[in-house]
Amino acid sequence: MADFRKEFIAFCIEQGVLKFGRFVTKAGRATSYFFNAELFDTGAALDRLGQFYAKAILASGVNFDMLFGPAYKGIVLVASAAVALVRAGRNCPSPSIARRRRTAAKAAISSACRLPGAR
Repeated sequence: MADFRKEFIAFCIEQGVLKFGRFVTKAGRATSYFFNAELFDTGAALDRLGQFYAKAILASGVNFDMLFGPAYKGIVLVASAAVALVRAGRNCPSPSIARRRRTAAKAAISSACRLPGAR
């Protein structure tokens, strides 16, 4: 296992994000661990999380031209990874999908950032 992966697991335990024990998922299945990403709740934690994501992305060898962050937790995760990738010399767009209310009865999906080539 790459060193950054071991460091990531240690970081998750240190932040209280990863816990071991006996848990039951929302689907009713038993599991021996619980991962609560909501506990990456400080600027320092998000900065470090983004660094881990960037290292994993770059180490994967996958050729990519964009990062995508789905609504809610995905937006924060991809934003932190995008900042860390810039620091590593790799700048790429990172659009996200956000839900917003237009009326009480309707929700619209809009792009949270401009796509390459869009005006």
